Amino acid sequence: MVNYDGYPLFRCNRAMFAYWTAKGVLQRNLANVISKTWKTGVVVLTPALYAVGIVDPRGNPHDLPPPYRQFEMWQICNAPSPVYKECACRMFYDPESGGAWGARDDKRAREQHHPHCQFERRAVAGWKQDYRSAWARKRQGLNPQARPDEWIKTREALP
Repeated sequence: MVNYDGYPLFRCNRAMFAYWTAKGVLQRNLANVISKTWKTGVVVLTPALYAVGIVDPRGNPHDLPPPYRQFEMWQICNAPSPVYKECACRMFYDPESGGAWGARDDKRAREQHHPHCQFERRAVAGWKQDYRSAWARKRQGLNPQARPDEWIKTREALP
């Protein structure tokens, strides 16, 4: 088993992953570019979040042997920032304000991802809980959402 401790997780897009799998000069060039931003080295992930390689602090690429370990989206180091309005969750619907999550004027919306954003650590657990709650309320003939800030309260209540 390979030790990933201390290395950030870098998710490649499809084009980057094609460079990584091409080996040779293309793989070394990609590793060189990655190592300039993350000087401690990184674990290279596929678009599906499987760890397939490591770029060491000197910029050298190393392939990892199978079986490949899979990570979650919130763990990657190159996730878009909600602070700089890079993440698509800024456009997600927010029932509390009745508009886009990024249109909120409070500090929470400017500095955090939407409660159901894939880059939010508790998003999957929160989504499952909110989904079950909505269907249970719908079966009873009630509004699926108990309160406008239900999603935020769910995120805050999860460990």
